[in-house]
Amino acid sequence: NSPLSVFFNTNKNIKKISSYKIDKIDLAPNNKQSEIVRFNISPLLLDPISTGFLLVGKFLNMSNKWDQGLYQIIKGTYNDVGGDFFKSITKTLAKTLGMKYAFIGEVQDFESKKLSVSTVAFWSKDKFEANFNYKLLGSPCENVINRKQIIISDNVDELYPKDVGLKELSVKSYIGTPIYYKNGNVMGLIVVMDTKPIKITREQAYKLNLFANRIGIEMEWHKNDLQLKEQEQKLRTIIKTIPNPIYVQNMDGVFENCNDAFLNYFKIKEADIINLSSKDIPEVIKENKVLSIEHNKQTRGINRIETEMVCGNTTRESIIIKSPIYDSSKKRTGIIGVIQDISEMKDAEKQLYINEEKYRTLFTQANDAFLLMKGDMFIDCNPKALEIFGCSKDKLIGSSPQLFSPIKQPDKQNSATKALRKIKEAISGKSPTFYWKHK
Repeated sequence: NSPLSVFFNTNKNIKKISSYKIDKIDLAPNNKQSEIVRFNISPLLLDPISTGFLLVGKFLNMSNKWDQGLYQIIKGTYNDVGGDFFKSITKTLAKTLGMKYAFIGEVQDFESKKLSVSTVAFWSKDKFEANFNYKLLGSPCENVINRKQIIISDNVDELYPKDVGLKELSVKSYIGTPIYYKNGNVMGLIVVMDTKPIKITREQAYKLNLFANRIGIEMEWHKNDLQLKEQEQKLRTIIKTIPNPIYVQNMDGVFENCNDAFLNYFKIKEADIINLSSKDIPEVIKENKVLSIEHNKQTRGINRIETEMVCGNTTRESIIIKSPIYDSSKKRTGIIGVIQDISEMKDAEKQLYINEEKYRTLFTQANDAFLLMKGDMFIDCNPKALEIFGCSKDKLIGSSPQLFSPIKQPDKQNSATKALRKIKEAISGKSPTFYWKHK
């Protein structure tokens, strides 16, 4: 039940273990910093809802010169991740192999004829230089990305005369090794070079191959990590710009994120609420039980809750949409909520109801007959209309005016024809005034 860091100098590497992106890792014991333990990592189901990792390790053998060189490379890089690791490995490889130059490059436009490489770290003699981009055509690196290690002990500049970079750096010897994604596709390459001929041993070539695998794992993890951060930033930007209040709580009820609309809604600041325990958050939040941890635990699926939200000295009619958040193992980790202020809509509904009541009172109590028509049919009327027509409402509604009229009007016009004409005039926007005789 003790953290891994009690026994090993994990530093940032603990993040990589839990990322499911790597299957091996090298760690140094806290009490034996001169030794390295290589662990094989396997995901492990601890119980029906919890996962962990099984680490099986062994001490690396430091018994000979070759192993000491390998140890120096591991020691110089085991504590670094991401961009720091790429710099450390290029520098350490160059120094351990006795080469002046080293760089790690990532292939660009792999499917294109204009194939190029962008470096992610470049060690030159005794310092890091700015990264650069170069075309692969005519360079030894072109052969490397075709899935083979290239070892040239001397005259590499003469063998590849089109590679102006080799001439500019006065390079004579060259080792290049491809770097692969987990799926087997070429990701890039690791290159070490020197200005003098050098006898490159099989062990040195193997070291480069060995660390090309580690670099590939690190590059893929680093790219995925950057993509994840970009996605998180996009999501944060979207949440920040949405006009509705949005918040995220973990299973302990702690607010982990919210947008400006949420802060403005409750008239609070981010420092008043983010990552604070439930007892330390503002009273205005505590007063709204719908935001409490007890209420969150009852949330199953997407919930739509209509309630009154307390906002200082006022209350607002609101709709809250709450949904559980799950991690990759389908374990529930929190709640995301969206608040929609419907106070204005509720006020409008109340005003509409008041206006309808006013209209209904005027309609029913008027001393003149009111009839509502759709097409040539009566659909509603007031009591005065029933009095004039001398019938019940159920007989009037759904009937046409001609049923209650003589065949002809006093002006000798056919009642049905005249009624349709007057109805069309009214529908077209006119307000015809006329006399009408009923039966």
